[in-house]
Amino acid sequence: MENRNDMKKSKKDYYSAVIICQIVLCILLLLAISFFKTDALKNSYKILMSKNITTEDFTSLVVSVKDYFTDKSSLVSAFSKKQTEEAEVTDGMTELTEETTEAFSGGEDIITAAVPSNCSICVLKLTAPIINPIENGRYTSLFGFRTNPITGEYGFHTGLDIAAKKGTRIRAALGGKVTKTGEDSKAGKYIYLAHGDGLVTFYCHCSEIIAQTGAVIRQGETIALVGSTGWSTGPHLHFEVRKNNIRYNPLLILEDDC
Repeated sequence: MENRNDMKKSKKDYYSAVIICQIVLCILLLLAISFFKTDALKNSYKILMSKNITTEDFTSLVVSVKDYFTDKSSLVSAFSKKQTEEAEVTDGMTELTEETTEAFSGGEDIITAAVPSNCSICVLKLTAPIINPIENGRYTSLFGFRTNPITGEYGFHTGLDIAAKKGTRIRAALGGKVTKTGEDSKAGKYIYLAHGDGLVTFYCHCSEIIAQTGAVIRQGETIALVGSTGWSTGPHLHFEVRKNNIRYNPLLILEDDC
């Protein structure tokens, strides 16, 4: 008999706890509604608590609540659409600003504390002017020591990174012959131009290679399109100038600026 009484008491305590929890939740809900600045919800609540609620009132209540949450859903959809559009703009690089200075670069660096043997900080003097491969871009990573944006390691950057909108044309910095095109995991899609007397220019992270291997290219002709292939944090061109396999600072050689 005692066990049965204990079970009844335990069951009664359980239901009492459930009822108390429900009351607390209702109080919290009422407090939340009281802080809302939405007249529609307040009016709906008043109608719901009325003893003389009619079918028309109840229908009106359902419609008002539905409209409220529909509006909220529309706001969420609009916000999501805006976020998507902003992401597309960033990916497309429709406008380059100073805030994106470090955001769009990449590539593999030579990990060293001194200038590598295959690089030179001297000015390379040429008889023919070399034009900038990107007409309207922004320098995002210069030739020399830096913290790599991909690995975070400190090393030597062997070229010049120029950010531009994806699909921007890359022009030949100097007339020459296409000696090699290809793609790898770090440089992405790339192209080499030989200009004679050991002078070579290198272009990588392209979205598309336009010029074919073996083609003779005039200065200023489109050879590829800007992309973000390989080790890259955004659409840009990694550009190198080499003389007898020694890399030189392109910024000191280019005839024109971005």
